[in-house]
Amino acid sequence: MTQADPTISNSEIQTCKTCRRQWMLAYYYRMGHEEGKFVPTGPMHIGIALHEALEAKYGHNEDPIRVLLDIYNYHEKQWEETESAVEAIKKDRELAHIMLLGYLQWIEEEGVDSQIEITGAEEQASTQLTNGYTLVGKLDVRGVNTQNRFKFFLDHKTVGDLVTPTKGMDINEQFPTYGLLDRLTKKEDEHCDGGY
Repeated sequence: MTQADPTISNSEIQTCKTCRRQWMLAYYYRMGHEEGKFVPTGPMHIGIALHEALEAKYGHNEDPIRVLLDIYNYHEKQWEETESAVEAIKKDRELAHIMLLGYLQWIEEEGVDSQIEITGAEEQASTQLTNGYTLVGKLDVRGVNTQNRFKFFLDHKTVGDLVTPTKGMDINEQFPTYGLLDRLTKKEDEHCDGGY
């Protein structure tokens, strides 16, 4: 076993804060789950599927509902020999579909996207720090408000409830980290003014 490349990401910071043992196994020793050995269900996989659907919408102007259903159809096909796995995948697909429809309905009713121009999606950013580590991150969406010219990055989150995540939002490192990455990797006139 060897030490991983010296990088720092928001995911790594959050993992370390939650469980140092998990951080050691996942980021130091690079031990993880083998693809195809575990049924892709549960909150993390719902979040990944929704994230890919929204990337399709904002980054490629594709139908996010079709992309979401394609993802779950693929998983279902991979596990078609295991009835319990197929049932679990169908249950997650239903929940993810409801969540995505709710989001799309909300942005339509509130006109959220009507005042924004998307300037980037799924942008990888990295910069070398003075301590030898590389700070890395991925911005879900970059855009500008067409009314007030506020330049922003947008990070979609899937959560179990709408109260718990807000309790520690003011001390979460993600947006300051992304803001720092943005400042260190973009020209002065391209810097984001903040994030959503």
